[in-house]
Amino acid sequence: MDNTYDITIVGAGPVGLFASFYAGMRGMKALVVESREEAGGALTAIYPEKYIYDMVGFPKILARDLINNLEAQSSHFNNETRYNTTITNIVRKEEKLFELHTADGETILSRTVVITTGMGSFQPRQLPAAKEKGEIYEKQVNSGIRYAIRGKENYYGQEVVIVGGGNSALDWAHDFDGNSKAVTLVHREKDWQAHEESITTLPETGIKVYQPWTVKEIVGAEKLEKVILEHMDTHEEVEVKCDLLIVAIGYLPSKTKFAGLNLQYKTGAVIVEPSSLMSAEEPGIFAAGDASTFDGKLKLICVGSAEAAIAVNHALKFVDEKASLK
Repeated sequence: MDNTYDITIVGAGPVGLFASFYAGMRGMKALVVESREEAGGALTAIYPEKYIYDMVGFPKILARDLINNLEAQSSHFNNETRYNTTITNIVRKEEKLFELHTADGETILSRTVVITTGMGSFQPRQLPAAKEKGEIYEKQVNSGIRYAIRGKENYYGQEVVIVGGGNSALDWAHDFDGNSKAVTLVHREKDWQAHEESITTLPETGIKVYQPWTVKEIVGAEKLEKVILEHMDTHEEVEVKCDLLIVAIGYLPSKTKFAGLNLQYKTGAVIVEPSSLMSAEEPGIFAAGDASTFDGKLKLICVGSAEAAIAVNHALKFVDEKASLK
């Protein structure tokens, strides 16, 4: 029995799951390898109960539901998936054969590889003001400081302060608006880094916006009680009641760079040819979604899904020159 895979997909986030599905559509023997214990990447690890608004065919969909749908879709072809398996290195054995080495000492043989590791492993950026008592507030049940929310209904009905100016911060603010006693949104910059729809609808909500302000101090002995905000320019201060502080100021990614390959990187992502999503330096190695970069790159899940299909089609062509790209 041939234990060599036609394609190995490294990472079971949304892009990796769709790549698995599309590999099945093209009749490829596929393996998906995921370092975590579950699929979904950042969508399940960080914001499973945040709505996704920019996925084709869904006015909005919870991140966890999107992953559940993608898992159901990819399982149609019974492709093999291995969780809790970390790829530590990839080495070219032959022109069209790669060895993938795992942290457990296993060697996987594959004719092509698609890297869909997204942000890689990640840790939330810590709020500087939370350094002193941050751990105490993080241990509170359904309140205190949260960098990710699970079971969001358990957090409703409180005084909520959200820190950040990107899509996650504004999405959480809109979600908690109307479901909480009060929602305050704090952003240290004068410009937002979110979709226009989320920004332009802010005046229509009950969300109190402080911009450009920052959280200077967190107050409370054993329980979070309030935050002290400071204006970035004037240094004016204001106190805001706070039961729940949601910190959405980004994550510190740590992406694996495979030493056995001559891949080129930019800001931690693999540089690929935009037409094929393949590395110019390492034919047979592809990357899609946030794990890849090229001129004009657009980081959206729907775009990453299209990149997955393109990468799989070209991977099949790499394995079988007679195969069609269509």
